[in-house]
Amino acid sequence: MASVTKKIVFYELTIPQNRGISTLKYLYDVFKVIRSKEDGEVLNVGSARADVFTRMRYEEQNFNTALRIFKGSLLTVKDGDFPGTFKTSTATTRDLDAYADHDENVYEETHFVIDKRDALRGKAIIGMESNRSGASAVTLKLYLERFGKTAALGYDFDIYIEPIFGQKAEEFVNLMVECASFEMKIRYNNLEAIQSYSEEVYTYLRNANRISTDYITLNVGYDFRVRGTQHRPDTTPLIEWVKKIVGINRENPGFFSNFETLEVRGKEVGEGKLKLFDLIEDRTAEEVIVPKRTRTKYIESEKILAEICGAIRENFG
Repeated sequence: MASVTKKIVFYELTIPQNRGISTLKYLYDVFKVIRSKEDGEVLNVGSARADVFTRMRYEEQNFNTALRIFKGSLLTVKDGDFPGTFKTSTATTRDLDAYADHDENVYEETHFVIDKRDALRGKAIIGMESNRSGASAVTLKLYLERFGKTAALGYDFDIYIEPIFGQKAEEFVNLMVECASFEMKIRYNNLEAIQSYSEEVYTYLRNANRISTDYITLNVGYDFRVRGTQHRPDTTPLIEWVKKIVGINRENPGFFSNFETLEVRGKEVGEGKLKLFDLIEDRTAEEVIVPKRTRTKYIESEKILAEICGAIRENFG
């Protein structure tokens, strides 16, 4: 079976403390309503870009003996724009839209887990699949608020979903002893802005763009798949390059804002595995490998939900 690497990012969920209701009680009541509905009844949170539905995997038994873990996924449904197929043996194409029902559309699935165990000291931690073309944490916040404000519940207040940042970029790169990869992505139109910060970085990116595109994407690194050998690469040059990029931003705040992506995979002193760090957002993320359904882009939901649960426990206890 094929597999794919997914990035998991973390958030903290809270509700106003002056409302007289705990975060767990709010989540329990909201997901109880979601669980009671048939698929066709589940609330649609629409936007100008796409509609969003949910697939909820709800593990509560009752409030007093709650597992306090809520699992689910958000489906971002996009109207139209069906792909087509090409058959190599006959060089023929087929438009998949011709085989779809009138109300069938293309979707993106974004998995999440909300963990509210006592071990988290009162916090509700969200682990969410990073899916740029799918639903975001903002969508999840809107979804929970819409359910909470239904007449059945009457919770007419906002909730807060805030990113968990943790380390600062400079602290992370200064502790690196190995660097597996560094990814940079920038809009071509922003290239000249980079020149005002660093001629070296500008030249590096400009020389890498050998074809006319809207974006320049570079991913450089080393192969760490071979384990148990004494021939691990010396990644010092790449570590120094990452430090240079971080140093430019320290001296010129705003430098990172010209990039779409700045992600480094590295190992810190005393750590046993590589960590993924987003330099732009100043936070770490977990990478998990999950099975992918044959000949589709969709992954096995139960597998990634289990991996997200494990990532929350590993990072937050």
